[in-house]
Order: sequence, then C-alpha cells, then structure tokens
Amino acid sequence: MVRLLYNDKLAPITSEIGFLKCSIGKAAYEFVRWQTPIRFAWGQYLDEQNITSGSLEDILRQLLPLTNSMRTRYLFVPTNSSWTAYFDNGYRGPDPSSVISVLAEMIGCLGVRAVWVPNTKKGRKGRYGAVIFTVYDKPNPILNIRRSICLVNDGNWSNKWDFETSGEPFTFEQTECYKARRKTDRFTPEMLDSYLKELGIDAFSENFYFATTKNPAKLISTKGKLVKKVAKYSLEEAQREH
Repeated sequence: MVRLLYNDKLAPITSEIGFLKCSIGKAAYEFVRWQTPIRFAWGQYLDEQNITSGSLEDILRQLLPLTNSMRTRYLFVPTNSSWTAYFDNGYRGPDPSSVISVLAEMIGCLGVRAVWVPNTKKGRKGRYGAVIFTVYDKPNPILNIRRSICLVNDGNWSNKWDFETSGEPFTFEQTECYKARRKTDRFTPEMLDSYLKELGIDAFSENFYFATTKNPAKLISTKGKLVKKVAKYSLEEAQREH
C-alpha cells in the first residue's frame, strides 16, 4: 500500500507537489524571469539560494515559516529523474497549479500537479480529503491542462465527495474504476501513485528527491516590501490550524 511522503508528518508542505519535466536550473531561471517584473512593481525582489546537502526533510524545512496571505518562499528540488519538483510555503499547503501551468508553457515541457490529502475532517478539526492528478502541456485552452482527474471532499456540512475528469485519458489509466458506485473508489491514492510512476515520477518516496553540490535545490525568497497582513506560522501551528 502506498504511503504519504514522510507519512504526512510535514503536511501541509507535502500535501501538494508540482513537477516540471526539465532541469532544475531551467525551472528556477524561468520562474525568476517570470516573477521579477511582477515583484518589482510591488517593491519586492527575489533572492535565490542553493541548498546542496541534507535530507529532503531538511530541505523542505527551509520553507519555514509558512505564511497565509501570500507565499514568500518557493522551492525547486532536483530528483533522480528528468523531473524537477516544486513546493512553496503556503500555510494551507503549496499551490503549484498556476506556477506549473505557466512554467510548463514558458519552458515548453510537461508539468504535473499531484495532490493527496487524507480525509480527516471531524467537526471543526481535520482536513478535507483530496486526490488529484493534473497534467499540463503546451498550450491548451484552459490553463494548459491536458488531463485532470479530481476527487475532492466538497468541504461543506454534508461531507460529500465530488469526482470529475477532463481531457483525453492516458493509455495507462484504469478508466473502468471511474464508474464505481462509491466516488472514493473511482480514484484512489494507489491509482494516483501508479499514474505518476507511469510518467517517471515517484512522488511519495523520499529517495526520489536528490540534491547535490553539482545539482542543488533552489530556494527563492521574496525580499522587500511585503503585504502588511502576512502572518507567519511554524509547522506545528499550521498543523493545529487544520
């Protein structure tokens, strides 16, 4: 049975992961090129730092503190494949969708968004569950999305699940499962893991992520004038909020 990255102890940092099928240098360069004029208009600039050693957990903790009203740190991590991973310091979890969509088009490469959040919601505590697989390709009419499979708890009092797909299925998909009576059987974490591996992404294995002196992770931080209402959270504080 597939397990969450670090058994979910770093959630929400690891709840969503973005991937770009390009070198980490290319991913970070295009991100900075895209964001620099935007940040300049806000009185900000971006600072890039190489992270050359440490476990993936050590690297991910460089994103702390987490922030609420805007993301201030962005992390690109090399893998032992042709894919580069993306994380950020949003206190409810990363939001790779817009970043991966834009960069996939700028670079001319495939992009992927992988979401796996266990459904632990009870009353006011816990998280609404989600299993999402999205592939971005150049260019498509809606946010460059080539294929999307989405199972989410809709987040209201009824605890109802929604299941949707868009785009043409890949040949490796288990499309017969999409007609299951129970929506939670239509797209499972095991299916998500399988689909990602078909694309060469072993997202939920710590050994898949590999930073070295020659191929370091890239931490990009926002400097300058920040939004006044940005609140900062430790990992423990963010987890209590959920």
